[in-house]
Amino acid sequence: MDLLFLGGMLRKSFYSSYGYFAEHMLQSISVNKIFLSADAVNLNQGIMSYTMDDVNIKKQFIASANEVILLCGHSKFESIAFIHVEPLDCIDRIIVGKELPGTIVGKLRKKGIAVELVSFYYSSMLH
Repeated sequence: MDLLFLGGMLRKSFYSSYGYFAEHMLQSISVNKIFLSADAVNLNQGIMSYTMDDVNIKKQFIASANEVILLCGHSKFESIAFIHVEPLDCIDRIIVGKELPGTIVGKLRKKGIAVELVSFYYSSMLH
């Protein structure tokens, strides 16, 4: 198996990279699917983040992908974070906890976004 790692600055506590070199490397690639996270998801303002480091990387991942899949917990919805990343229409599918209210699920589906409701299992062995 080969591993491709983005250059740039390393966010040590998150084990991710960001910055000029990472952004420009992403401009050179195309991927079939991207699994994306968000700090907040708002039906009007879209995907949001608390840190500026994430914004350009997420935008570039979205631009490079044929399918964008958002993975997040139900508590991220209808909240606001510091910085707007992209509107919800860039998302093809959302995988979210089954606790997400049906009214929000209906609004997302009305926007043409596929929604998969799942049960999350947390194990202390993962950390």
